[in-house]
Amino acid sequence: MYVTDEIVFLHLPKCGGSSVYDVMQHQDGFIPLGEKHNTFRDVPSDNQKPVVITLRNPWAWYVSFYSFISQVGGPELLREKSEGDFQTFFWWMMEDKDIPVTHYFEWERCEEMGVGPYSWLFLRASVRSEEQFTRVDEIELDDLGPDCFVPIEAKDVVPIVLGFEIGRLNQTEHEDYTTYYTEEMTEEVKRKDALMLRLFGYDFTSSPDKCFRARG
Repeated sequence: MYVTDEIVFLHLPKCGGSSVYDVMQHQDGFIPLGEKHNTFRDVPSDNQKPVVITLRNPWAWYVSFYSFISQVGGPELLREKSEGDFQTFFWWMMEDKDIPVTHYFEWERCEEMGVGPYSWLFLRASVRSEEQFTRVDEIELDDLGPDCFVPIEAKDVVPIVLGFEIGRLNQTEHEDYTTYYTEEMTEEVKRKDALMLRLFGYDFTSSPDKCFRARG
């Protein structure tokens, strides 16, 4: 979590957060608050600044996460599983029910809730209380903590909301994300990350061009 005089930023992994940090650290009042990937529930109770979180297309997220782990690194278990191809890594993440808690992922809870790892990370960062994990199908934007949800694909909107332009850091080498998916894999993301599609209008080949504000 990063704080400036203007905003509180929640860093969702592989959603442009490193690029945001690269600029925010030079802004007035910059403070890294708590852990890098803190949640809305860690925001100080007396905070009066807007809380902002960035998002990305779910299908693109899985490819980016796999590429980062396989090329840059991460927890040992994830590194080991990323040594194969994307398809093997993808199905391991989506289907293996015996994975221990790893890198912010609580795999058993993903299975219980019927959500994919990306949706789990989003909910972990965004929900106001733990009890919301039990009613995922009922969650609307106004139920979540952040004031503004910013798709990183909405390039004209990002600098307006954040107050600055961002570059691209932590880039990894991979082809267009759409080339990595079979039809079955595409449908699996539709099913497991349905929350992200419902709230933000993502689909396989397109992403929203606007930000989403909770509570009006």
